[in-house]
Amino acid sequence: MWPDADDNLVTIAEGSAWAVVDEAPGLVSTSAMTIPRAEHIGVVMGRMHRALAAYPLPKRVQQTRWRTGCVEDAVAKCDTVMARATRQGHDCLDQLRVDLDQRRTDLRTHSAALREQLPATLVEQALHADLTRTNLITCTDAVTGIIDFRCASALPAWELGRAAFDPRTVATSTEWTACALAMVGAYRSEHPTLPMQEVRACARITLLYMLFSFYGATTAEHNLPRDAELDLKRHWSERQAAIRRLLGDLEGLEDELTALGASEDTS
Repeated sequence: MWPDADDNLVTIAEGSAWAVVDEAPGLVSTSAMTIPRAEHIGVVMGRMHRALAAYPLPKRVQQTRWRTGCVEDAVAKCDTVMARATRQGHDCLDQLRVDLDQRRTDLRTHSAALREQLPATLVEQALHADLTRTNLITCTDAVTGIIDFRCASALPAWELGRAAFDPRTVATSTEWTACALAMVGAYRSEHPTLPMQEVRACARITLLYMLFSFYGATTAEHNLPRDAELDLKRHWSERQAAIRRLLGDLEGLEDELTALGASEDTS
């Protein structure tokens, strides 16, 4: 970003804010993470969280239905989503019905136990609040830019987990666990003050967040171009697969996340 004649990075002109910036090289990645890319995302996120910790809390607050919302309300949302999909003429109603039946079962079976082992208190601070694969500009395996800041009060462990357990990577890559651990380890090297119990909980938080989210189950209401609609449907499918993998591997994952903290203590 280039300063103006008064050395301001943002200029107010005719009631609008203006800035002159150099375009970051690279593109939004459409593929699963590699381990080197995951590691660099962790470095960038750790530095950003460390800096944003000093900012006042934004007025916008990121929702936390996954933490406090009524499970039966989320179960009822399955019926609402199915009804909407039927009205919209969803082209895979049978598969969506299977997905939503599984979601009902998962919500009722796992939500309470997952919540019970969350830390009683969680750090809250100013965050990007949508730091996912689609908002990262990368060139090869390096992050060159971050876009679409939502600027909200949110939980660093939530943002870390969402990035580390990116559904496309978890659903499609055999290296998804290694990618997550590489990102979290790099994040800790740049931002070691986030309590280790919260770092350990980031996988559990992400799993709960996905269970309580129905984004992508239906698409017509978003009026998206065809390519974007197909990508959103793929996102829903990848989240379903990611939920199954995280449920199956959660205990081992949390042990490995805990081991990252232990290795720091002995280094």
